[in-house]
Amino acid sequence: MSNNNDTPVINDTAVINTPPSTLIKTNAYTTHYSDSPFIVLVTPLLSGDNYGPWSRAVTMALRAKSKLGFVDGSLPIPTDKEDISNWERCNDLVGSWILNSVSSEIRPSILYAETATQIWMDLKDRFSLSNAPKIYQLKQSISALKQEGLSVSLYFTQLKSLWDELSSIISITPCICGNAKSNIDQQHQDRAMEFLQGPHDRFSTIRSQILLMEPFPSIQRIYNMVRQEEKQQEIHDRSIPTIDSPALQASKPSFRPSGKRQRPFCEHCNKHGHTLATCFQIHGFPNKQVKTSTPTSSTSATSATQLTPAQYTKLLAILAKEESGGSSAHLAGPINEEEDWSG
Repeated sequence: MSNNNDTPVINDTAVINTPPSTLIKTNAYTTHYSDSPFIVLVTPLLSGDNYGPWSRAVTMALRAKSKLGFVDGSLPIPTDKEDISNWERCNDLVGSWILNSVSSEIRPSILYAETATQIWMDLKDRFSLSNAPKIYQLKQSISALKQEGLSVSLYFTQLKSLWDELSSIISITPCICGNAKSNIDQQHQDRAMEFLQGPHDRFSTIRSQILLMEPFPSIQRIYNMVRQEEKQQEIHDRSIPTIDSPALQASKPSFRPSGKRQRPFCEHCNKHGHTLATCFQIHGFPNKQVKTSTPTSSTSATSATQLTPAQYTKLLAILAKEESGGSSAHLAGPINEEEDWSG
């Protein structure tokens, strides 16, 4: 579609030629319907010791909302009366966000600051450390960090967060000479060495292989190699069967019929149906009950008939002969004396 005026047209929409300074103010004073003064910008809250990562997270959040100028001083109080009310509204909004993002112990000390910039500078002066102690603390944490009970990915994540925080503190002047690449490569190799010092001893084989590689691999490749080794070890551990007590019990042969209850057994008379505690031959038969079972070779028979005087005399003679010969009361084997009972 043709247009005769000098205004640029994109998809039939007129673009107004607005000065850049006006656009910046317009974006800074613009608020979204979700920009409530009660929202919390970042977590965890500022407690004092975590000022470094906290200030970094708040800076990112304010920049995303086009409100960073209210804390870094790049957007001072305007002179135009029409913009003063908008500036005050946004300043109080940013101040409320910072109040909600600090701990309850710190909040009262910054409540009465007039501007968000004053709040920001007050927190920086109180909780930010000079570079030297912080650098020393970070390097000590890096050297002391070990994998222990962590996975390789979680160990690398914690180590990388320390590296990134250290890089944000150390200011390196950009180099345009030919040694720039070699300096960066040396920094990456130093970080690779720090990473290889932390894993368990079970990674000693892959560690030795990495140290012998030429050219020396990047930190990302080293991480991937260690991660693959961890996965291989996990697969190997799962392939080895573990034998527990239930498995051992299941492997033992069972002589009990499947689905049937084991019958009681008496070791005295070698019969099923009762135990030693209820054996009639040991404890006697109930009244008016006659034992009908046939005698076995291991038990003595109980006769319901009476002995004649002659049989009784012969029995006494046999017992006296056994006692005089020193024989035991329990015979070693069955004795057949049917001829003595012939009468």
